[in-house]
Amino acid sequence: MELPLLVGINLVLVMVGGYLLYHHSQHQAHINQVLLTQKRKLTSMIASLSDGVIMLDENKSLVVANPAVERLLRVKAIYLEEVINILGSSCNLKDAIEQTFTAKLLVRLPQTELNGKSLQIDVDPVKDEVGNLLGIVIVIHDLTVASQLGRMHDDFTAMMIHELRTPLTTTLYSTTMMIEGFSGLQPTQVLSQLEIIKSTSVHLLSLVNDLLDVSKIEAGKFQIVKSSDNLQKLLNEKVATFMPLAAQKNLQLTLTVDPHLPPLSFDQNRISQVLDNLLSNSLKYTDQGTVEVRVFLEGPVIKVEVKDSGDGIRAEDLPKLFSKFEQLGKGKSGEKKGTGLGLVVAQGIITAHGGKIWAHSAGLGKGATFGFSLPLA
Repeated sequence: MELPLLVGINLVLVMVGGYLLYHHSQHQAHINQVLLTQKRKLTSMIASLSDGVIMLDENKSLVVANPAVERLLRVKAIYLEEVINILGSSCNLKDAIEQTFTAKLLVRLPQTELNGKSLQIDVDPVKDEVGNLLGIVIVIHDLTVASQLGRMHDDFTAMMIHELRTPLTTTLYSTTMMIEGFSGLQPTQVLSQLEIIKSTSVHLLSLVNDLLDVSKIEAGKFQIVKSSDNLQKLLNEKVATFMPLAAQKNLQLTLTVDPHLPPLSFDQNRISQVLDNLLSNSLKYTDQGTVEVRVFLEGPVIKVEVKDSGDGIRAEDLPKLFSKFEQLGKGKSGEKKGTGLGLVVAQGIITAHGGKIWAHSAGLGKGATFGFSLPLA
């Protein structure tokens, strides 16, 4: 009886061992599959980053390099020595790598320019949970857009300082002249200086109001007050206001209004501001010919267009028209075309109404058309 019992026990042990081995292998296979899945996810995440990522192990061997490195550095295959050579002496990556391996601390290299891009490179140590160095990661940040925005912000600030300084200087000169020579000035001379002060003050107030409006628009705090009003009456008043300026420049200013315009709810003061901007711009940059204002119904919106035969706009400048940080190139007169804030504010006003604003031009010397739409409902 002992032999069969022993055989039976061994058989059971074999079966149990086989069962455990089978489930262990199944469990190990599951673990391997999970690890493989996580590795694929991590690889996909690194590959999709817009920043360039290079990973080196503790032996300084290349482990990972994502496609962004090839795009930013314009290389077809990634080798560490090639990356170091491409970045050159202005960005001493080799020394940074050695320093990171030695000190186990982040090293941030000075911003460098390469292939028309502004790059910021960080070399960071990778450690385990007890602080042992496993390798390093090199991250190449593309700061091109941020740098461009910074430059545009600086240019905008300089331009606004100039725009504010000019009328302030004029005002200071006029007041100084009146104070120092008051007793000898004729009434007509005093009146002339006061007119200059008034004009420059109005210009300053307009600039400040535009800046405040742009600030509100960017902060999402810009508000309008709509009420049922007569758009045609407002247009008649605006065209009448600008008629003397058109006559002074021997320009023909016309208004064509669809006689079947339905009632419309809008903020009269704000739409008046938009019309002022569009009409003043068209008249300012038109030396001969016409400025035509046309109002018509198109589907669920009313459209207003101001078309001129003036200087026109270059194709590359059209996308910049409604940007706060952009100024158009010089016109025929050789002068800069203003701050451009008026169009930014106009866009904010029309957007707040639920409408759209646009600009078209066939090119320099071929006139331009600015228009906007206002929804009926």
